This record gives sequence, structure tokens and C-alpha cells, in this order.
Amino acid sequence: MAMQIGNHSVRLEEDVLQLKLRGAFLPDELRAVLQLAEQLIATKGHYFGLVDITDLDPVPAETRRIGVEWARVHRIGGNACFGGSAATRILIALAMNSISLLTGSAVAVAFFETEQEASAWIAEQRGKLAA
Repeated sequence: MAMQIGNHSVRLEEDVLQLKLRGAFLPDELRAVLQLAEQLIATKGHYFGLVDITDLDPVPAETRRIGVEWARVHRIGGNACFGGSAATRILIALAMNSISLLTGSAVAVAFFETEQEASAWIAEQRGKLAA
């Protein structure tokens, strides 16, 4: 299932929420994406994010806050991000570290140059969940 949320493309495949983020990622857009993640969690017990951050602008503080609050109560299998600048990667890593600190459990996030590398990492993480 593929759709648009604002400027962003979203696709659900099995237990993976694929995102192509373009420009600003606004709070209401994140809320819509998180509703889709909740659907995956309801059917699969978890979800993985495969996120193209190549064209992502800096994420507003309110969007980050919503993501952290949501992650406190939902199971994330892991987020694999690809593309994007070093600054964008650092900000995402800081947000994921905040989630880990607040929830007391590590949230797996990894950064890659290509979508293929990111997809391979998700397959590896999926295997760890099944073990």
C-alpha cells in the first residue's frame, strides 16, 4: 500500500514502513505516519522503518517530541535510515538515544548510504526478533 502524506511518500510492506521524507516533516505528518506504524504493530507485533532521509529538512522540535512520546509506548523493531547529511544523521541518532533513555530499552537505529544496505540490516534485525 503506497500513499502520500504531505510531501512524503509512504509504503507499507509486510512489517516495514518505508518513508521517503522530502522537506519539512511536520507534526501532523508524523502523526499520520505513526498511525500506519500502529497498524503494523497491531498485526505484526512490531514494525521496522526504512527511511530515505536524503531530502529531509531539519525536523521541528514538536515533531521530535511527538516521536519520542510515541516511542515510549510502542514497539519499534528498528529504523534503518539511508542518504542524508551528517547533521541529519546526528539529530536522528540523538532523538533515538533520547527514546532509549526514556524507555529504558535500546531502540535500534542505523544509517546507511544505500537503500539496499538499509534493507539488508532490517532483514538481519528481523532475524534477531524471531530468535
